[in-house]
Amino acid sequence: MKTVFDNDFAYLVGNFMADGSFYFSDGNCRFEFCDGSPYKNELEYSLRHIQKIKKILEDFLEVKLPKIVKKENQFILKFRNKELTELFIKQLNILPGKKHRTVDIPSFYVDSVFEKNFWKGFLDGDGSIARNSRKISLESMSSLIIDSFSVYLNKNEIFFSKYISKRKSGDSYVIVIRSVSFRDFAKIIGFNHPLKSKLLFEKMKDRDFHVKNELSEIKGNGLVNYINFFDNSIYLEKGRELLIKYGYKRYSRENIKLNDVILFLRKTHLDDNEICAEIVKFRFKKSKGSINSVKLPEFYNNSLFKIARFVRIRNGGITISKRYVESFNEDFDKTLNEVQLIFDIKPKFTSKNEPIFCSGVLEDFFNKIIKRVDN
Repeated sequence: MKTVFDNDFAYLVGNFMADGSFYFSDGNCRFEFCDGSPYKNELEYSLRHIQKIKKILEDFLEVKLPKIVKKENQFILKFRNKELTELFIKQLNILPGKKHRTVDIPSFYVDSVFEKNFWKGFLDGDGSIARNSRKISLESMSSLIIDSFSVYLNKNEIFFSKYISKRKSGDSYVIVIRSVSFRDFAKIIGFNHPLKSKLLFEKMKDRDFHVKNELSEIKGNGLVNYINFFDNSIYLEKGRELLIKYGYKRYSRENIKLNDVILFLRKTHLDDNEICAEIVKFRFKKSKGSINSVKLPEFYNNSLFKIARFVRIRNGGITISKRYVESFNEDFDKTLNEVQLIFDIKPKFTSKNEPIFCSGVLEDFFNKIIKRVDN
């Protein structure tokens, strides 16, 4: 007996949910699979895809199907088959008729060894890969299948964004997987469609647009150890107040080199943790004449870790990439606010609306706690 629990058939069902039809015609049921391209030089890939669908069906049903026909810029496979009709209705619970608003992954494929093949089939139909960037998109008129694919992506830790596209014919639902998870998508899911898999393979040769920030090893109790953290260019704003607190009054200037402050406090027999707890009560600036100063955190925390993931270091400051933040499905404005809250500094915006936090201290700080690696 034919069964739906087959990798090729799961792929076929996924492709049907995207580009297939099942409808009444002349008193019985007809199936239809199609694929096309607006570019003539790419039509050969569409033909190869439909030929693959035909072979899966012929092997599964053990019959010879009609020839594939070409209509304008599409290749179409049409056929009737009583056995497949019965399987669709009784095992898949798919009835003849319109399906674009109701398609979803069959529940028995979810969390099974066949689920990946189902999604490959669906992506080969409704998925797309950008020509000029590293971006995967999936669009469907069914919110059900988009929600199900979201669950699958989350399960496999593939970052994405999801939105509704307004159309005259009704809303469609879109998932976008950007550069940050491009390699994860290729490794875990990918395409089988001849053209889409070719484009994916070519883009995998490219250097990643974004490199990944990794935190340097954090030791101890989570306290940020500023001892030997910076070079001799960092000053403690109004650091003289701290020296006076511990009985040292020689300095007449207000802003003191951080290393000088640390050296003196060590002579008072404060340990490194106590010194760090004292200096973070003050603001830090890069060089004696700098007008920009920032607060620095006493402890590592989740907000700092999240910011560190998105930071792009610039000469004399840092920036946050909106596209990179949204690749992780995070809120860009909220991330900017967290930077402002932790470091008590407001961004300036470039002509391209890119936020820049102008502080050499932040440049040095993040250069110390993160390293950049290719995905």
